[in-house]
Amino acid sequence: MMRNLVLALVTLAILLALYLVYTLWLGPSSFRSQPPQLEQLPPQADANVAPLVFGPDVSVPGGRRIVYRRYSERTGQPTDVFSCSDWQPVAGSQTEIRVSEPELILLLPSGMTATISAQTGQLTSERSERAELRPKAGWLEGAVEIVIDRETEPNQPPAAERPEDLIRISLTRVEFDLERGELRTRDRLLVSSDEFEVAGTGLDLVWSQADNRVETLTVAQGEQFVYYGSAGLFEAAERPAPAPADAAEAPEKPPAQPPGRRRPVRGPTAYTCVLSGDVVAEQTQAEQVTGSLSADQINLVFDVGAGAGRALRPRPATQPTTLPATTQATRDGGDRLVVRWSGPLRLEPATGPAAQSRRLQFVATGNPVVLSRGEGTIRAGRVEYHDETQRIWLDPLPGERLPMRLGEKLSAQTSGVFIDREARIVKLVGPMELTSARGRGVGGERSSIRATQWGELRLAAPETQPTTRPAIDAATDFQRLESARFVGEVVVRLQGQRLRAERLDVGFRTDAEEETLEALLERASASGGVRLSDDDGRLACERMDLVFDRTPTGEPFPRELVALGRAELRRGQARVRGNRVEATMQAAPPDAPPGSPAFVIRSLEVTEAAELLDPDNRVAARGERLSARFEQLSRLTTAFVAGTPTAWARLQADDYVVRGERIDLDRAAQLLVVDGPSRMTLPSQRSLQGAPRAAGSRVLVTASRSLRIDGRGNTVDFVGNVLARSDFESLASERMTLYLADVPPPPPPQPRRPRVTWTDVWHELQRGVGITPAPQRSRPAFDVAGDDEAVRVRKDPVRLAAEQALMQSESYADGLETPIIHASISAPRLEVDIAQRQITTIGLTELLMLDRRAGGAAADAEQTSETLGLPSALVSRGPSQTAMRCTGRMTYTLGPDGPARRDAVVFEDNVVFVHRTGREMIQVEQAFPHLATDPNQLARLETRSAALECRRLEGWFNVDEAGGSATRGGGLTRTPLRLSALVASGDVYLRDTQGSKVREVTADWVEFNRDQSRIAVRGGPGADAQVFLQDTAASLFDVHTARELVINLVDGTIRSGQATGELRRP
Repeated sequence: MMRNLVLALVTLAILLALYLVYTLWLGPSSFRSQPPQLEQLPPQADANVAPLVFGPDVSVPGGRRIVYRRYSERTGQPTDVFSCSDWQPVAGSQTEIRVSEPELILLLPSGMTATISAQTGQLTSERSERAELRPKAGWLEGAVEIVIDRETEPNQPPAAERPEDLIRISLTRVEFDLERGELRTRDRLLVSSDEFEVAGTGLDLVWSQADNRVETLTVAQGEQFVYYGSAGLFEAAERPAPAPADAAEAPEKPPAQPPGRRRPVRGPTAYTCVLSGDVVAEQTQAEQVTGSLSADQINLVFDVGAGAGRALRPRPATQPTTLPATTQATRDGGDRLVVRWSGPLRLEPATGPAAQSRRLQFVATGNPVVLSRGEGTIRAGRVEYHDETQRIWLDPLPGERLPMRLGEKLSAQTSGVFIDREARIVKLVGPMELTSARGRGVGGERSSIRATQWGELRLAAPETQPTTRPAIDAATDFQRLESARFVGEVVVRLQGQRLRAERLDVGFRTDAEEETLEALLERASASGGVRLSDDDGRLACERMDLVFDRTPTGEPFPRELVALGRAELRRGQARVRGNRVEATMQAAPPDAPPGSPAFVIRSLEVTEAAELLDPDNRVAARGERLSARFEQLSRLTTAFVAGTPTAWARLQADDYVVRGERIDLDRAAQLLVVDGPSRMTLPSQRSLQGAPRAAGSRVLVTASRSLRIDGRGNTVDFVGNVLARSDFESLASERMTLYLADVPPPPPPQPRRPRVTWTDVWHELQRGVGITPAPQRSRPAFDVAGDDEAVRVRKDPVRLAAEQALMQSESYADGLETPIIHASISAPRLEVDIAQRQITTIGLTELLMLDRRAGGAAADAEQTSETLGLPSALVSRGPSQTAMRCTGRMTYTLGPDGPARRDAVVFEDNVVFVHRTGREMIQVEQAFPHLATDPNQLARLETRSAALECRRLEGWFNVDEAGGSATRGGGLTRTPLRLSALVASGDVYLRDTQGSKVREVTADWVEFNRDQSRIAVRGGPGADAQVFLQDTAASLFDVHTARELVINLVDGTIRSGQATGELRRP
């Protein structure tokens, strides 16, 4: 808008100042008479007319038509022609003449031609030493007209046939004084051409001959300026393409002068022009006003050279000499720019340093200045425009913000506006706010973008294809926004969402059907303390990039999201963290149930300190990188979490926590795989050995090669250096499989008696008056699980199978860091029925037990007894070492906990049993550090060693009430047990050593029963049972042989139906 208005006003000023002044004074500085060779004699002088006398000798009689021609001293061609139909000297004056129908034709330095004519005039002149007529002052009156022919090419048709090349300046009377450099008229003046018209009243001009410039030019009262054309008030933001180098505009300079008379070349002269008094500019198309500007005052600063002004340059040689035939049709059709003002116009030289380039600057002030086009309106206190840089500044009224209408739905308020048309930039100085309304009326939903420093709008490039749409000025064209930038505490409110950031970059769609922010948004990038929130979630990061799309109903939604720098995304109760978060979304499917979110997540990528948490769906993950894929209503299908060799990834699915360098999850197939080292914790109501555990107990399993969880098969496979730990139990193996079972959910709590609250009363009042209660919050858009309820059922391990297994159990007493009881079972294959509390091994099995408990009075009494054989070793209390081994199968069944607990164990094939106490124990320093440091305590212990070999061994253990109790420990060792019964069968051999005493039993079957206080020994087919007793210290040796022997543990007697024996005494 401003550029055309500036050109219009500068055209007016140049026409009045330069052409009137230059052509009257600077062009013909004198009128040289004709050469001495005259074509005919001068006409006879009229005796009644007083002659005009120049000096003492020369007199010129008046009367008839005269013609003066001035020739170029360099080329010899005529440059100026002055003629009149009649002239008469003014009576009583020797220097004044009155002329009739004067006409002056000037060839301007620019190549254009100016013709000045009037009905009558009067000139005051003086004679120079060269006998030249030099005008000093005078006036022209009656149809005064100045016609400028812009055509510079020779051999053109007459000017009357080329009206499009002519500019006419019409006045009634003009007065001039060349010595004082003044030109004035009190009458109305009119400047017209085929393209524009200018009208005003009163002209007062002062010219400085020394400075070769206009000192002041004043039009007393303006009327209007009319420019015909469709480009008009709102031009395109792009400048025309530059002309070729050979056609570029050359700097203007005066024509060459003969040696000795060369004038110095002057640079451009800067002028200021002020229009005041209700200035109004309107652009019309087809008789409809399409844009306007109104102001109290307009100030112009422009630079001109010695010649024509910018708006009236000669036509380029490549431009046609005539305008298209549509010019008149366009003029008649009403396409025009009209500028009206009622006050004066004043032009004078500008102050300050000279500009490096030719300027054309415009400043409009008012209360207010109003710029409008269609739906776009700007109300400002000041508007400034620099045409040389295509830049515009708009300032608000004092104490106010600048309101701007940017279309039917868009508006803005700002503390100032800067527009760079060449760069296609509109900058809104902060504090600023860009607002749009959805819907019509007062109740329409509003969205806004605010910034405390500034906002920058970038306009789209102009259309390259021809269009009937008029070009749009950058100051009011917001229908073709390309992008925008907002800086300084940016706050965005959009469809119930709120965004805060230090900087926001936005890209707009060019094909949007409406002009709301929601419809225009195509992409956005926010940085600096980014906080995005709505009713159901929030996002915090240092930088965020969004790409928007539209739902089938036209609603915008984020199709792509990238969040950088300590990003945290919350949606409902779901949470995502990471230094980089990438997500893709889609519009919700058309068949989504009511209340579903408008968009659903399809993929998620999180890197650098990645975390995913969804408590509602019992899923959590953490690692260096996280990737997930979703389907339907954001239901998780596949995912993986990756860590580093030193910082493993972590994934929690339901109640199970898995760690590994990379964890892959297939939610649809209910598979979780870790290919490499792993660690898993899972809740369990029982220990690895089947012992009951308190709520919250967990089992920890590590593996070095792989982990695989099959949710459908209810199995968990671990491979490679597997180690499972539960409280004070552990199981090491090369491979282990856990078998899971669904745990029924606990029954719902009984509802409490309802209690009336003020909230209930308020809701009842709402229903009573017809107020609809607030709807329940819809399902979160970020729903990472979404599977059926069966997936959420907790699973407990009920059975395990291990290869190359070693199971250990320890128990501790208060105040002691060393376990008081240690038990271990090793076997090539070990299976545990956790629910039935049964341990089964296959292959070479070893059961080792280490008892560090101290003895006591009861133990000392038993150890002093002289009962026979095995019971003497097993029933003793105090520190001991026990080992059991078989090559076939072992089955150990734990009884129910409690005072009546009874365990049972069975060893099959090549059974070996060893029990040692006192000095017979091995590796005392490592196994019993407290005894190793106290030799006296070790010496006080009864030394005993027992060894048993058989093909099958069965044993039963009861609670040892007198053996003390560990405060914490594993399933095998937590409760002190005591052998209550034992059955050995098949090639039984027993050797019991106690000091100097040695006992040996050889039989096919041996039974020990503590409850009956007896031992039964039975021989096999064809072989009797034998019992040997030897005391080397007493030189005693006894042998008992019988089919069956029964030993009474109460009195130590041996009974048999038929027995033989040998008794040796010293």
